Amino acid sequence: MEKKVIKVSCDLERAKSLILDSEERITDANLLDVNKFSKIIFENYYDALRDLCEAILLSEGYKS
Repeated sequence: MEKKVIKVSCDLERAKSLILDSEERITDANLLDVNKFSKIIFENYYDALRDLCEAILLSEGYKS
């Protein structure tokens, strides 16, 4: 069994920060022209989702 998630203490402040970063990425992506910046938009959404997943883990006391 590979241990890719580590048990840590809850870090709610870091989780909140990641959520705010995620919201900013989504807001910024929504302002871009999808025909010109589709790759950047995709990357922003991907990073936003990754940040949200990390925030959930941190709020439960885990780190990936």
